[in-house]
Amino acid sequence: PVTGEDYSRVIINVSDNFEYQANILKGTKNKPPRIYVDIYPAILDNKVSKEIKIKDALLTKVRVAQFDKNTVRVVLDLNSLTSYKIFKLRDPYQLVLDLIGKERIREKISKSLTKDKEKYINLARQFGLSIKRIVIDPGHGGDDPGAIGSKGLKEKDIVLKVAKLLAQKLKEKINVEVLLTRKRDRFIPLIQRPAIANSKKADIFISIHTNASPDSKARGVETYYLNFTTDPEAMRVAALENAASDRALSDLQDLIKAILANTKLSESRLLAEKIQEQLIKTLKRYYPDTINRGVKYAPFLVLVGTRMPAVLVEIGFISNPKEENRLKDSHYLEMIAEGIAKGIEIYIQSLKLSQNYYHDKKS
Repeated sequence: PVTGEDYSRVIINVSDNFEYQANILKGTKNKPPRIYVDIYPAILDNKVSKEIKIKDALLTKVRVAQFDKNTVRVVLDLNSLTSYKIFKLRDPYQLVLDLIGKERIREKISKSLTKDKEKYINLARQFGLSIKRIVIDPGHGGDDPGAIGSKGLKEKDIVLKVAKLLAQKLKEKINVEVLLTRKRDRFIPLIQRPAIANSKKADIFISIHTNASPDSKARGVETYYLNFTTDPEAMRVAALENAASDRALSDLQDLIKAILANTKLSESRLLAEKIQEQLIKTLKRYYPDTINRGVKYAPFLVLVGTRMPAVLVEIGFISNPKEENRLKDSHYLEMIAEGIAKGIEIYIQSLKLSQNYYHDKKS
């Protein structure tokens, strides 16, 4: 499990198709709340630990047992529970549980809010929360190289360089804590990456990738946020980035709830707009032929379940010879990081403006 003070994601691997049923046992003074999930038909692998204890986190213990000859029961002991989401994934088969507990900071703030909240100002703006922590996700890594250019350039290497440059610029520009999902060449499953951001209580999540196309003439920069789409090109890009999970885009039924329950949809769109705008503005200053492919939305698994504004930035086509050469150039990568950082900075400024407007209306 990936777990923090008020969030946990538990990923259960199953070798074949299955059904499940989840139940909640409400907590008492002497017993914390629990969720138990029955998975069937299933036989417990002997290699699976029967009990996992966790310290200083929302999830305190995981217990697994063969409940009957066809059912495996997983019991999750929690410190608190305010809501949860469960979704089933296929190829490979997994059951994912997102558990949300009490948020101490938000509880205190919410008591101070008046009842006449402006409906169009989102939750984060109403709370007036400042951006204190940003998680940057360099795509792919380890055994997963991502897209590979005609001259052998690997996506995983380029996006790691950009992520490190971006982290440094954010620390200098806006004085925030910046965390990377990976700092070296290692593989992290897609489904774990948003969980890392959630468990670290990130305020913004940025996933960085390079694009690729069968058409070597395709080029440009684009920024995505999470949603469903019928646009063939957006679906193609999502299929490309979801490939590490071996999941078919047509098999997204159990992800619908997770996506529709994402209350940060409008904020993610705004963040994507600010980043794309500044990225293009910065690049065109030095590379005037840069193509602006705009802001789009698609069902990226790496964004599913995020509890904060989250976007995926495609910084260029590694399949295009000219852009592959640029992606090797340190100045180009520097400008990519500069543009993304500037977009994030302007997005944060817009939050402060909304906060001031809300307080003015309130007074």
